[in-house]
Amino acid sequence: MKGNSKVRTRVMDTVTRLFYEQGFQATGINQIIEESEVAKASLYEHFPSKEDILRAYLEEATGRWRTDFEAFRDGRPAGEKRLLALFDYRKLLAVDRGFKGCTFVRVAYELPNLDEETLAIIRRHKEYIKNMVREQIALLPRKRSPREAEDLTEMIVWLYEGCGVQSSLERSARPIDAARKIAQKLLH
Repeated sequence: MKGNSKVRTRVMDTVTRLFYEQGFQATGINQIIEESEVAKASLYEHFPSKEDILRAYLEEATGRWRTDFEAFRDGRPAGEKRLLALFDYRKLLAVDRGFKGCTFVRVAYELPNLDEETLAIIRRHKEYIKNMVREQIALLPRKRSPREAEDLTEMIVWLYEGCGVQSSLERSARPIDAARKIAQKLLH
């Protein structure tokens, strides 16, 4: 796959919109070519397969999510406030995206037989979130045993993931707000 060319940028801008709005399977190569205004040969020069496009899409989504989230949370003090920023950021994205859900979960649900390379991208993203939660729990004033800290980390991560799915089902921020309140109580 070639680097940062105009073709790659146009294709990625197009698939970012199309894969999220209509899904991977419903988006055809011809639609990507037409809407990104690239030649078929140029597309295949940069992305040998549609699966390569999917992996590039997920890698870019990961980078964008991290950069945007870190900018969102960095003004908050470490510990509880930074951890709760995760829920605040999820709510911001949910409202902004019309409650259509997490990019990564959407792909995993749509494509339950993902190849290991693609699945690894999604897992790394989710592991980043878990590690961030773990780090913030370690900074809380109330010290916990390693087992208690790990249990709390898992509870917060499951709350975070579950509220995203429920928010999509309800088309509402209410589950995110409720999960944030529960997380806040668990931290004390």
